[in-house]
Order: sequence, then structure tokens, then C-alpha cells
Amino acid sequence: MGGWQPRVGRPLLPGPARTLAAWVTAGCAVLVAALGVLFAHQGTADGFDRAIDAPVIGWLSGQPHLRLWLAWPGTITPAFVLVVAVAAGCLRTGRLNGALLAGNRPERRVERLREFWEAVTEPPIRLPYMTELYLGFAKS
Repeated sequence: MGGWQPRVGRPLLPGPARTLAAWVTAGCAVLVAALGVLFAHQGTADGFDRAIDAPVIGWLSGQPHLRLWLAWPGTITPAFVLVVAVAAGCLRTGRLNGALLAGNRPERRVERLREFWEAVTEPPIRLPYMTELYLGFAKS
């Protein structure tokens, strides 16, 4: 267990795209913080909220299928689909560690990753000469 080290691979985004992604992420963080500060004191809906919400609520009351469709992101299905998509993308691009991390619960991710790599790097037969032979092939 002592020699396990994760491999550092190629970056997910090229240089210019990483810079853009960093700026977009920082901008979103600033926007969320500003909105949080702006509306922190508001405990109930104000007049603007009531004026906008009333027609929307009235219209949605006659659309049961639309209400179910809008509530769908709050179910477990989108999270499951996202995990499967991330794992498949990681496998497709050769990022096995990312697929293993995405497919496990946060509290068990490192443990399961370590278990996997220890299992796949274990020699198939535990005989002294086979271990040397196996490790010799693995290094070449």
C-alpha cells in the first residue's frame, strides 16, 4: 500500500480555455456573492416577487405535466445521469481515475480508488518467480 501514487495526466482544457474558464468561474462566484448580499435581508416575498410570481403560478396550476417536468431536476435521475456521463467521458478520454472517483460516494472515493489500483497491479499468481516475471513485464 505504500507505493501507490496517482498519475498526473494531461490537462482537461488547453491553456487559453483554462484562462477563460477561470474568468467565467470567478465572475459567477462574484455574481452569486453579490446577489447573496443584496437579498440577505429579505425574509419574505416583496411586491415585485408577488407581481411576477402570481401569473406564473396561475399559469402553471393548469399545466400538471409541465410542473412535473420542471420538478424533474430535483430528483435523483439527473444526478445519476450526470455521474454516468462523467464516468463515461473519463473512460473515453483514458482518465480511469476520474471515472472511479465519479462512480463512488465522496466518503469512499479514495479508498475505492486505492483498492482498484492495488487489485489491478497485483500479480496474477503469487509465486516468487512469477512476481519478478510479472513486474519485469510491467516495467517494459
